[in-house]
Amino acid sequence: NCLEKARWVGNCLENARWVCNCLEKGGWVVNCLEKAGWVGNCLEKAGWVGNCLEKAE
Repeated sequence: NCLEKARWVGNCLENARWVCNCLEKGGWVVNCLEKAGWVGNCLEKAGWVGNCLEKAE
């Protein structure tokens, strides 16, 4: 379960890079922000993974 969530976080970080590229290229800000929302969810999951790993140790 930890690993599944960790992979999800990895995808999330890719989305974060996408958002940065999107803004740099002057993409539609609304579209960029939509992806940014996913990044927020991603950070929540990252915290979950941290807790998960602590309990595993």
